[in-house]
Amino acid sequence: MITIDYLELIEQGVEAWNHWREEHPDECPELESAYLFEKSLQGINLRKANLGRACLIGANLDGADLAEANLSGIYANNASLQGACLAAANLQDGNFVEANLSEADLSDAVTDNANFTNANLQGTCLEVGAESASPPPAPVEQLTPLPSKQPTVAPDVSPVASQVQVLVKPPPLLPRIAMIGGAIATAAVGLYFILRPKGPKFVTPDGTITIQLVCNEPDVTPIKADEPDHIYQNGTRFYGPFADGKPANGRGSMLFTNGNRYDGEYRDGRRNGCGTFTFETGRRYVGEFQNDLFSGRGVWMLENGDRYIGDFEFNKCNGEGVYIFADGTSESGIWQQGRLVDGNVTCDHRPIDLPES
Repeated sequence: MITIDYLELIEQGVEAWNHWREEHPDECPELESAYLFEKSLQGINLRKANLGRACLIGANLDGADLAEANLSGIYANNASLQGACLAAANLQDGNFVEANLSEADLSDAVTDNANFTNANLQGTCLEVGAESASPPPAPVEQLTPLPSKQPTVAPDVSPVASQVQVLVKPPPLLPRIAMIGGAIATAAVGLYFILRPKGPKFVTPDGTITIQLVCNEPDVTPIKADEPDHIYQNGTRFYGPFADGKPANGRGSMLFTNGNRYDGEYRDGRRNGCGTFTFETGRRYVGEFQNDLFSGRGVWMLENGDRYIGDFEFNKCNGEGVYIFADGTSESGIWQQGRLVDGNVTCDHRPIDLPES
């Protein structure tokens, strides 16, 4: 029997995916607990797919076909489902906080315990068939927060499924500015940091912790085969504004010889501000940096699909935070030096070794 990697098919793009679905109309894709955070999936055909407990936070599913799909326990905070078809879909226990469901078709959908707090339901078809026991969600102005089901966490397992609200639109890249005058360049950089788009907001299932992130970083894309703006003696390559032997204030990308990569903001020649650090192992940090270190608020993603969302200090989880297991279970609270206070959870099992800029 051939095992199909559905996530790999999705990575090929919506057009390729939909073409494959047309050629395999009887296939019901198995995407349980899939991580599709902020994915652009407009018009995708996910009819009858199993997306139970999947992470679709901030994803764009405008016009998608999700008819008869299993979306039970899904995390779809601030996702856009405008004009999507969710007819006869199972939305039980789903989190659709601040999601855009305008003009969507929810006829005959099962909505038991689904959370539609502050969701946009303008023009949504909420017709419930005779065989459906689930009432339609209330209009947006009548919505009140629903109690979230607390996940069961194994004793020695790490934290957390959080309900998350995310902005979909990435921030614009800072254009390179000719050094006509230092004041002009400095003013432009300062304006960029001031006007940086507001970051995602995360709310734990029990509503006890709300984490407003500062950074809303764009996806990391392959660097074009252009000559780097600077090559260090050890072979590290830098792409972006470079002056006085170091990265200039603004945005840039640094490719290290071991396969690690940083994309984001620089100030005073170091990683300062918002950025994404991608490790060769597949780990990734998206959030605030201070003097080259994880410091502030961010998202820490591990190879196994687990992720921590919250405060960092000196490369360690420190402060308020939530930890999301790959299976969707979750734990949240106060963290100190990488560990959950009064718990057996750690957000990492080995030290983070970050190179200097």
